[in-house]
Amino acid sequence: MRRYASAYKKAIVESIKEEGLSTVGTARAEKIPLKTLEKWITAYNKDPHCFDPKPASLNDEIRELRQKIANLNRQKAVLKKQLDEKLLEKEELKKAKADNQ
Repeated sequence: MRRYASAYKKAIVESIKEEGLSTVGTARAEKIPLKTLEKWITAYNKDPHCFDPKPASLNDEIRELRQKIANLNRQKAVLKKQLDEKLLEKEELKKAKADNQ
């Protein structure tokens, strides 16, 4: 069974409602079972905020993003160190070449 992100569901339903798109055509184009799309539309009609993120999931997302940021900062530090080492090595090679000439 395929899972769909809430933001995706909301975007599809809103595009159908705002642009007057065909439910059948949209289901076919997006490769979504028609009954699934109809359930999304019914849920949206009952509560337009039904696909909005819930506070708990927002907290989870914030925690995940902070972990990703920390990981990227560690990677950045490693890459910066490697770059500095390569630049130093390049300068040493230039100096050695100049001394040999």
